[in-house]
This record gives sequence, C-alpha cells and structure tokens, in this order.
Amino acid sequence: RLARNLLQDVLRRWYSANTAIVANVDALVANAHTMREALLAGDIAAVGASLSAYWEQKKLMCDAEPAAVTRMLAKLRPLIHGATLCGAGGGGFMALITKEPNADAAIAAALREEECVLYRVNVHERGLCTWFEKADAPAAEEQ
Repeated sequence: RLARNLLQDVLRRWYSANTAIVANVDALVANAHTMREALLAGDIAAVGASLSAYWEQKKLMCDAEPAAVTRMLAKLRPLIHGATLCGAGGGGFMALITKEPNADAAIAAALREEECVLYRVNVHERGLCTWFEKADAPAAEEQ
C-alpha cells in the first residue's frame, strides 16, 4: 500500500479514538523513554529490543507488514538485537542493530535470496553532530 493510504488509515483510527490505537500511542511514548535510557546506558541489546518494540507498535498503527519484511526479519533474528522499517508505512529502509560488530557478511549471507541492497552505517561515538556556517566565514564550524 502507498504511504499516503497508510497514513490516512492511521489518522482515521486516531480520530475515531480507537482505544487500541490510543494505548499504542502511549506505548510509543513509553518506548521512546526506554530507548533513551538504553542509549544513555550504552546497552546495545536493549536498544535493539526497543527498536523491535517500535516496529511492533508501528505495525499496530497501520496494520501492515510486507511479506518480504516478515521473511527477512525471520532470517535475521539470530543475528540481530532488533530491527525496524524507517519512514511512513515502513519506508524503503530496514534499520538493524546487529549482535556482533561488522556483521556485514553474515547479514548478506542471511539475505542472499532476498531482493535487497545492503548499506553499512555506523553511529558516531559522540552522537549527533551539527554544523553551521556564518555568512562571512569560509569554513563550517562544528557545534
């Protein structure tokens, strides 16, 4: 389904004051706090668990999980602490927290029969970094 259609379904459910949806929104907020604590503690397994909880909560909002995603998650389960799909309606990217660092080869092997492209990403050890440029300064300054 198109993201637009999924969003319309979510909004319809929210405005109808569906008790399951309202409870799920409360759970999303609680999970965000759990994720924050896991990140601050450096507990990678708990970060993964929160990420997977977020995916389950997100699915409740739109009542959808593509069959390919279900299949990929089943194949990845032994290798990951958690996963979610990014974007409205699941978007086009799956984010994973792997149990082992540099698990590229194992992930690729698990998904070899799937139609997907793998991208390697890292989380900056200092966290989010932003830059700003002054109109009269030649170079960006790190904030």
